[in-house]
Amino acid sequence: MAYRHLRDLLGLGLFVAVALATACGGKHLDGGGAGSQGGVAGLGGIAGAAGGAGGGMPDGGALGGSGVTGSGGGAAGALGAGGAAGAAACVETVTPLRTSGTILELTIDPVLGGQPFVYGEPNLSPTGGTITPINFRFYFSEVRLLAAGGGVVPVDIVTAAGSPQPYGVHFFNYEDASSRALRVLAPPGTYTGIDLALGLSGPCNTSTFEARNPPLSSTSQMTWPPPFGYLFLRYEALLTTGAQAADAGAGPPRAIHMGGFPKVLAAPAIRVDGSLSVPAGGAVTRSLQVVMDQIFLGANTPVDLTGVPLAPGEEVTAGERLRQNAPGLQLFTLGP
Repeated sequence: MAYRHLRDLLGLGLFVAVALATACGGKHLDGGGAGSQGGVAGLGGIAGAAGGAGGGMPDGGALGGSGVTGSGGGAAGALGAGGAAGAAACVETVTPLRTSGTILELTIDPVLGGQPFVYGEPNLSPTGGTITPINFRFYFSEVRLLAAGGGVVPVDIVTAAGSPQPYGVHFFNYEDASSRALRVLAPPGTYTGIDLALGLSGPCNTSTFEARNPPLSSTSQMTWPPPFGYLFLRYEALLTTGAQAADAGAGPPRAIHMGGFPKVLAAPAIRVDGSLSVPAGGAVTRSLQVVMDQIFLGANTPVDLTGVPLAPGEEVTAGERLRQNAPGLQLFTLGP
């Protein structure tokens, strides 16, 4: 264990050097320019090719223009430039977009093979054997509702009382029952789905976690050593015989650590299609299912890692595969 820790630290040092060199040599990392960099530096990633005045999520610029896939470019699209405004800074006390509306509560329900994926207990693996999740947590940010006419409606992530969540993010931790509902304050209407970032916006994805409060403090277990940013998603599990073929990319990974280097690797954009009716007044509750089959598929599907700076460890490689593949997969579905 001590050897691996030392190996990881040495690898992180190399990662810093490569990533900083890449960032210094790249273009448009400040969200100001156009072109194929698109705010994610084009590092074998998923940025749209449109670019645009707002920049990309790494700098808190604008979200993608039409839908969540950007415009052309990367393998599956990302939160590219142009379109509705994103967060310009990472502040704990968020200025709300609106002061009235209906609370839309989405209960976060992990499933595997169409069955509940139970935390801390053996779950049947699609490749045989069992999977026992022992750590599963992730961030949501930049939530928007998709209007029937094709527009998008940015909404605040809120508490049960309707006030904005600190830093404008939701932190899901499977060990914490109180975190298993994503709430947003929505204007009444009919919507065709949701898009959101699986991770943090650029301004929040920095190495300044020591000065921050939960859910962006180190107690989240989602922080990298400076000058890195945060993990966007962290997953770890115990596998029994049968499921252990995962090491060869044939089944569920033992661990997935998906993160983003500030201004280089951005949180992936996720689109969740499904009819949503938000009435005036009261509250409405729906299920947001986390499709673990798709998460495992994303973590196992090869991507082009040429030029992408990565820390050592298969869990980090699995995380980068998931980050790049995520926009093209159905990681989340709306249930009743």
